[in-house]
Amino acid sequence: MKSLLLIVLCFSPVVVFASDINVAGKWVVKTEGAHGRTMEATFVQEGKKITVHAVDARGSREGEGSIEGNKITWFVKVEMPRGDRKIIFTGVVDSDVMHGTSTFTGTTKVKWSGKRK
Repeated sequence: MKSLLLIVLCFSPVVVFASDINVAGKWVVKTEGAHGRTMEATFVQEGKKITVHAVDARGSREGEGSIEGNKITWFVKVEMPRGDRKIIFTGVVDSDVMHGTSTFTGTTKVKWSGKRK
């Protein structure tokens, strides 16, 4: 029994480390729909926390989010005449691709996908 416990304890950190997903770097993110757009998003990751700098045809935006296992949630701020709004992205990451749905301040969900650049 002690041998089994020792083996489990020795390999547990390797399993936890191997399951961590790193999204740091540049990604091309596309949203679908009538107002779909393409942006280049640069993610900086510190543990589970991520910060985002995104650039598209309408300018640059800043945001932040988190990653837990393969689940990712992040947002970028959009400046509007009546105040800042957020585009919120939720989804999953699988190696060099990610996908999910996004909402713009509570509007209809739109599919999005991203690919590491």
